[in-house]
This record gives sequence, structure tokens and C-alpha cells, in this order.
Amino acid sequence: MTAFLVERYLSGSGADDLAGLIARLRTESRLGSAIYLGSIYVPVDEACLCRFEAVDAESVAVVNDRARARYSRLVECQWLPADKASEAPE
Repeated sequence: MTAFLVERYLSGSGADDLAGLIARLRTESRLGSAIYLGSIYVPVDEACLCRFEAVDAESVAVVNDRARARYSRLVECQWLPADKASEAPE
């Protein structure tokens, strides 16, 4: 599985529906081939960064499309947990 990051901006009413967005992503993730791993919300920027694992970016796009979750970018990423900091890529 590969890690992916989905970047989206929630202006105005979009931020009010953050709980609904997360619920839809969880539901569609269970039904699809991408695993939703959680999100980081940055209120000052109205930005929401969502982590997924999947075999390809298309699988992540399908989950987001089915969840009616518009996004700005979908990119492959690397997760660097704090307890594995010494293993960070150079």
C-alpha cells in the first residue's frame, strides 16, 4: 500500500460541515479500495489535509468523489511517525 495526502480548502460553510465530511470519507473508505487514516484541519487557512493508504491515487480519488469531498490536490506522500524520526528519508 502507498500513502497519499489529499489537500482541500473548506471556505465558509464547508468548514461547518467538517464532521459530515469526515463521516462520509469513513463510510466510503470502508466500501472502497482506499483506507482513510485521518485528517488535520488548519482553521486559520480553512485547510483540511486527509491521509489515505491505497494501491494507487485513482482509488483515493474514487473514495473522495463518492464522499462528495472536493479537493485541490492528491499526492503520494511518506508518513514519518515521531518514534521513527531516525528513519526519515534524506
